Amino acid sequence: MNVRHAEPTDLPALLAIFDRARAFMAANGNPTQWPPSYPDAELMSEQIEQNVCYVIEHNDQIEGTFCYIPGEEPTYAKIEDGAWPEDCPYATIHRLASAGRVSGVADACFDWCLSRGLPLRADTHDDNRIMQHLLERRGFSRCGRIFTDNGTPRIAYYHPLPASCTANPVTERNARAVYQAIRPLLGTRSPLLIALDGRCAAGKTTLAAALSERYGWGVVHLDDFFLRPDQRTAERLAEPGGNLDRERFAEEVLRPLRENRGGTYRVFDCRTMDFDPEPRPLPKTPVALLEGSYACHPDLQGFYDLRVFLTVDPQEQLRRLAQRSPDKLKDFRERWIPMEERYIDFFSVPAHCTLTLAGE
Repeated sequence: MNVRHAEPTDLPALLAIFDRARAFMAANGNPTQWPPSYPDAELMSEQIEQNVCYVIEHNDQIEGTFCYIPGEEPTYAKIEDGAWPEDCPYATIHRLASAGRVSGVADACFDWCLSRGLPLRADTHDDNRIMQHLLERRGFSRCGRIFTDNGTPRIAYYHPLPASCTANPVTERNARAVYQAIRPLLGTRSPLLIALDGRCAAGKTTLAAALSERYGWGVVHLDDFFLRPDQRTAERLAEPGGNLDRERFAEEVLRPLRENRGGTYRVFDCRTMDFDPEPRPLPKTPVALLEGSYACHPDLQGFYDLRVFLTVDPQEQLRRLAQRSPDKLKDFRERWIPMEERYIDFFSVPAHCTLTLAGE
């Protein structure tokens, strides 16, 4: 089975699945968990827009759906008759439903969610014996009782992160540090903007990928904004951090994100020395990661809600670069690293960041 993001054109199929699920629950002793017309088209359209709704396909037909929502679920803040096993970042599974034509829909959902790299939480009605069985068969444990917004009790379930899904310990530590730092701001405005600056080979891209995979946050790479050939004047390159087209980055990415007006940006490819033919859409996620060296240039600092600096020991940096791009090591040693270090020292970049992390 294949799992993919739901699209607006999937909405009729999802509503038909929910109609079938309500009838199935009522016929199996659970008539009140989902009231009539829940989940409705408005809610599901919102969740599709937020990129948290998924469909499960088999033979190119939609056979199931679920919502995977990284971050804190407000109704889980209070739990009675028990406790959550740990206070750490997690994702919640909501609105899992099957079309009823094939078996294995729940397993496909659980397998996909567990592969995302976060512990899972879920809840279900006392009368939903079938869902309780499915959750417990897959290793979810009962933790207590939570209450929905209308006060209805639900059984709370938890599944720890499988050992096979644990990231590199350094990346794991850094991802948790970033999440904990941004956690108090979640929900205050959207999107929140996180800058991931730092030394080359310090793990900026690795950390961005881990955060994106776990929480569904969008990523924009500053490598797509280096100067075009006609911009590479001696005066510009003499500036600390001058080899980034920070003006275009601010105009095409930071300002539209800050104003939550969407849009696209152009990708400059240093291999072809030209723009890619197709512009790239800006992230439509509650948090956007702006990843790359020079992200925290003073002209850009004011756009961010959180600034993170990743560092690495110089010898380890060279070892990683030699392993990654041996043919480019000389350029890094003689040109790119000195340019980065000048920028970092001139603007005291780590001192202006909320977090300084040793990267992987």
